[in-house]
Parts: sequence; structure tokens; C-alpha cells
Amino acid sequence: MPNTLLFIAIFVCQIWLLSFYLPHRYTNRINYLLEHFPESQYPKLYPESEEKAKSVKTIYLTMNYLMLLIGVALLCYFSLFDGSYQQKEKFLDALPLFYGMCQFLPIAYLEIAGRNQLKLMRLTDKRTHRKASLTPRSLFDYVPQWLIAGVALAFLGSLFFDLYINNWQFTEKVTIKLGSLIATNVLFGAIAYYHLYGKKCDPYQSETDRQKVTQHTIYSLSAISIFVSLFFAAQTFVNHFDLSYAEIIINSLYFQILAIASFVNIARGLDVKTMDFSGYKKD
Repeated sequence: MPNTLLFIAIFVCQIWLLSFYLPHRYTNRINYLLEHFPESQYPKLYPESEEKAKSVKTIYLTMNYLMLLIGVALLCYFSLFDGSYQQKEKFLDALPLFYGMCQFLPIAYLEIAGRNQLKLMRLTDKRTHRKASLTPRSLFDYVPQWLIAGVALAFLGSLFFDLYINNWQFTEKVTIKLGSLIATNVLFGAIAYYHLYGKKCDPYQSETDRQKVTQHTIYSLSAISIFVSLFFAAQTFVNHFDLSYAEIIINSLYFQILAIASFVNIARGLDVKTMDFSGYKKD
């Protein structure tokens, strides 16, 4: 019974946070843009049209409502109609993980739509004179050294903990986790490098706003990297000591923290109330 209640509590929190609360925070940002920076005055902000932005918002919300209904249906089925937690323990422990992947699909859609809009902005930018930034682009101009050291220590700590649990042998599980951690950090490093040295994604973005986005993105990637390393170590601990009741907490918190970190990065790096939109005005 306690494990059943734990599953319900954690899963309800995940459903509410990822498929209701955060989506509405995202759409509030879009609504603010539409209200305060209309296409008639800021045409460069809408490379297709204002209606396209509204359409993206509607599709994004619809996808989240669908995920919400699926989550509620799964919750009702497994908690009310399909026996006890113990009978479905292995599946229910993994459910937050698999469902969480589905909950990130609307965010992926929003990201792709945003990238497409930025691509159109670059294609429609007819300016012949562009200012080159002389702002320093060193990694440590944006984040402190201790944070990058924390990323490295978390990575090494997770690796050595896995090896210790497995008697210092590179078993198949250790190799897979090591490969996953390396791939994750290489991806994050590539994203950080692009923000530091890559071409400007938004041609109309002010240099101050670009620096803010870069800083918060690298902070967010560093924090997520540390968390992923800790998540892998926690999974190793749970599996080694057969603490199956704790797995549902770890799997669900994993996606909840990732979602919060992603939103905080966007909210702070691209605060629509403090951004400089002068570059998007009508000529």
C-alpha cells in the first residue's frame, strides 16, 4: 500500500508539472510577445506571420493536453483497475521514465518550430551591413571555473562509483553507462561551443541578449550534466542494493528536474520582459 501511494504521488506530480504547469508558463511567454510586440509594429519577429505563432502555440498546448490525458488514463488504470503495485512493480518503476520521454515531445516540437523561425529570419534578413561583436568568447567569461570542475568531478565520481560497485571491472552495464555519459557531455560541449563561437542564430538579437542566452545555456547544460551523472550513480546504488521502491522516485525526478532546468534556462536567458526588441521593429 505505501508503495502504491508513493507511485501515485510521484506520478501525479510528474503529470501536473510536465504536461500542465510548465506548458502554461511557456504559452504565457508567447502570449506576452503577441500582446506587447504585435506583427504590425515588430514584423521581423514573425518571419512567417503572427498567425503561425498562434498556430504553434495551439499545437503545443494540444500535444500537452493529450499527454495529460494519457497520463491520467495510465494512472487510473494501474492504480485503480489493474491490481496492486507489487504485481506490476517492474513496469510501474519504469513507467515515469518512458512516459517522461513522451512528455518531452511537445517541447521538442516547440524547439523545432523555433529553429525553423530563426532559419526564416536569417533567410529574410536583407541587411548588407552587419556589426561584428568584439565581446570575449572564452568559456570562463560566462561561467565560473568551479562549475566546470563540478561537471568533471560528478562525471568521474559516477564512473568510479560504478566501478567500485562492480569490483573495478568494466562490465557491460558500466561500459554502457560510461558511453552514455561521454555522449551526453560531448553533446553538451558541442552546444556550448556553438553558443560561444558559432554563427548568430537570431540576426536581430542584441549582443546583450545573446550574451545572456549563452551564459544561461552553459549554466543549464553544466547543471544538467552534473545531475545526469548523479542520476546514473543513484541508479547503480538502487539496483545494487535492490531498492526497487526508490527507482520510481529517481526516474520521475529525473524528468521533472530536466524540465525545470530547461524552463529556467529559457525564462532567465530569454526574459521577454527585459529583452531588447528594437531590432525587430519595422524599418
